[in-house]
Amino acid sequence: MLDHILACAQEFERAHGEQPNVVFINPGHHKALLTLYPALFERDPQLQLGLRLVIIPSSELTHPQAAYVAGYSACA
Repeated sequence: MLDHILACAQEFERAHGEQPNVVFINPGHHKALLTLYPALFERDPQLQLGLRLVIIPSSELTHPQAAYVAGYSACA
């Protein structure tokens, strides 16, 4: 799952010439990340993605989607 999310971010950067600051995921993606990579969600994670994960309902999002949202902080 993480490799797919990172591939989405890289594809966005190739297509748009800038790094995304957001990746939209659905609750299933979030659950998989929590299961496979619980350290990503610790208070002070050793591994930081450099982008914000935003959870969107599964009915609206099938696959992770990277984006750049102006004025949106990648980490908060």
